[in-house]
Amino acid sequence: VCQLIARYQREYGLRQDDLASMMGVDKARVSEIIRGKTGHFTLDRLIDYSQRLMPNMKIQISVAA
Repeated sequence: VCQLIARYQREYGLRQDDLASMMGVDKARVSEIIRGKTGHFTLDRLIDYSQRLMPNMKIQISVAA
C-alpha cells in the first residue's frame, strides 16, 4: 500500500504536502508512509489513505499456496 501511494505521488508529480492535504494527514505522516515506516499505521488506515487518493482502487489479498 505504501508503494502504491509513493507511485501515485510520482505519477502525478505531487509534493508531500499535496498528498498530506488529499489524505487528511500531516506532511510528517506522508513522509513516513513514503519511506515505508509503517509502525504507526494499521493496514486499515493505510488502505483508507490510499482510497482517498484513488477512490476506484480495489485491493485483493490472497493466501499463497
